[in-house]
Amino acid sequence: MVPEILTSFADEMAPHDRVDISAPWHSHGPGTWSLPLVVRLSVPPSEAVPLETSWHLVVEGSSFEVDVGIYPDGKNGLTATFPHQSHNDKPEKDKPWRTGNPCVERPIANLGRVAWNDEPQSDLQARMRWKVERLLHWVDAAAEGRLVQTGDPFEVPAFPAGWVADMVAFNESKPDLAFWNASAVTWGFARMAAVPRAKRTLVLTEFMAGAGATIRKVDWSAPITDTQPDFMGIWIKLPTIPVLQPWQRPTTWRELNSLLEADGFDLAYILQYAGAAYRKSSSKARHYRLLLGFPVAERIGDTPDRLHWLAIHTVPLCSRKTPREGFRTTEDNHLRWDRELASSTKSLVWQRTSNWASDQMRMRGEAEDMVRRKKVLLIGCGTLGAAVAENLLRMGVTNMGLMDSDVFQHGNLSRHVLTMEDIGHAKSIALAARLNSAMPDARVEALTDRFPPAKANMANRLRGYDVIVDCTAEDAVLHAMGQFEWGNEKQFVVLSITWRAEGLLAYAASEAAFPTYDATAKFGAAPTPPVNFDEARAEGVGCWNPVFPATADDVQLWAALGSKFVRRAIISGERSCTYFRQTNLGTVERVDV
Repeated sequence: MVPEILTSFADEMAPHDRVDISAPWHSHGPGTWSLPLVVRLSVPPSEAVPLETSWHLVVEGSSFEVDVGIYPDGKNGLTATFPHQSHNDKPEKDKPWRTGNPCVERPIANLGRVAWNDEPQSDLQARMRWKVERLLHWVDAAAEGRLVQTGDPFEVPAFPAGWVADMVAFNESKPDLAFWNASAVTWGFARMAAVPRAKRTLVLTEFMAGAGATIRKVDWSAPITDTQPDFMGIWIKLPTIPVLQPWQRPTTWRELNSLLEADGFDLAYILQYAGAAYRKSSSKARHYRLLLGFPVAERIGDTPDRLHWLAIHTVPLCSRKTPREGFRTTEDNHLRWDRELASSTKSLVWQRTSNWASDQMRMRGEAEDMVRRKKVLLIGCGTLGAAVAENLLRMGVTNMGLMDSDVFQHGNLSRHVLTMEDIGHAKSIALAARLNSAMPDARVEALTDRFPPAKANMANRLRGYDVIVDCTAEDAVLHAMGQFEWGNEKQFVVLSITWRAEGLLAYAASEAAFPTYDATAKFGAAPTPPVNFDEARAEGVGCWNPVFPATADDVQLWAALGSKFVRRAIISGERSCTYFRQTNLGTVERVDV
């Protein structure tokens, strides 16, 4: 029996001047119902969108969560794939509708917050009505070619069925486009490496011409560059994105071949050439991937400013032993069969790609350009320094040196970002390894010397940094910073947590020599709590080695404020001293000293 709310909705829509209900609600098993609709345009029809199109309003789920979707009819619905639509493939088994669900929601709905989306949620009937009304706007826009307009974000077409979730990451920034535009090489081979300990994720590490000469090596963090690139691919640089109109990925090798042929590429020759190279190679790669690059802009209508890559997971080239019934397994046959792949109806297996360029990796939040460009030396890789360093890296400060001669101990685990695997290792080395593994563009080096360094070559290395951040909380280091010859003006920042982590002392100065006297005087004048050794704790039973009392959440709080202070100091360049103090209510008050 059709649920009453669905019947009520059908009755409500019956007099609609642009929507006809062509059949009653139909059950497709427990919890799934569909209502066939015919929708009329309010604008002139186009070649791809006729005056009337058939759709299915599909409601599925339980009383706790109900999904409402709209899909083209399998016989009289739209057959093309448009922007803002799932790949519009043929109906799946036992379903009368195609797979091309139009995206009628606002883009911000992807964030999952009901309050940020105007789609009704609690009222199912209102929600179905909202979906149909949005569909009417969508088909009109599709007919007039208005689904994508100037200024909209660029989106690649949706995946067809059979795509795989494996990732190929690439690194294409705006300056890199100049290299590609200047290069006469338009196709060749590529090497890829697996991201250490990641799952099903490769990164492009090297581009080669067809003859095998390297034309570009991609810059990555140490864990990636130290990994053997055991995976191979074929790359082709295209003038535009390879899509079937209006906005559909090709699904067969024949469709792809027709698109590449229009751009002047002989896919059959490329596959034949690649197949011969594959059979001669000693590479461990079980198969090649196909990488298709093209220039894009972040917004529709803007001038393209970087390359984007799409990836086909498997290029089924012949191996040395590939058989075919009635034929000998000769190289001539393998060459012919590889050529034939280009005109075959074999399905393309697409896979995910992602741009891991620095600016793209930090679209969710980054520091200012001026901050990101700085080369930062952080002295003291204890609990505060380590957290500040990680914050800065994730915000885009990728070029850092970490200086600390101490060794990571088990007692550090309660507050430090390092783990049990790091016990017994030098803090600077372990932290640098962690940060280089945290972001693919990290350039973090470990310096195991104490400050000030005893060796002249180390002293010269330190003079190459732009920003000096001291997190040691040691007066001796402050005095040594004042006596050290930095060579030119530096941005100095000192961060220190006060007793019981009540607050954070933060000092900044941009000068050629660190102003030790001013810094220590300001710290002495700050309203910090007195040190009470009666509150000190032992390192553990059987060892009376007093340790600083503070919890991990306190450290993270002050690390966050300390990171913000570093950013402000770099931007302003002013001399300042601030005491951030946590109140009993959990708020933080600022006291300028």
